[in-house]
Amino acid sequence: MEARQDVFNIRNDAVFKAATGLAAGSVMTCDGSCGAYSGASMILGRLVGREWDNLSDPEGVSFQTHRLARKCRQK
Repeated sequence: MEARQDVFNIRNDAVFKAATGLAAGSVMTCDGSCGAYSGASMILGRLVGREWDNLSDPEGVSFQTHRLARKCRQK
């Protein structure tokens, strides 16, 4: 999370702290979702995700975020 926040210059201490449990496949068990992939999805959502005031998402912004996250997964 730190590296991605640095790269995109979007430091957010609350998000960094909240992402702590994502390490090593969630709580270091290696049997959950990849923490790096989950963190990347969070950053993508922060950059291009839908807004709280536009939760119904008529423009389909969430699909753009999903498309980008899928590209990360393919890498």
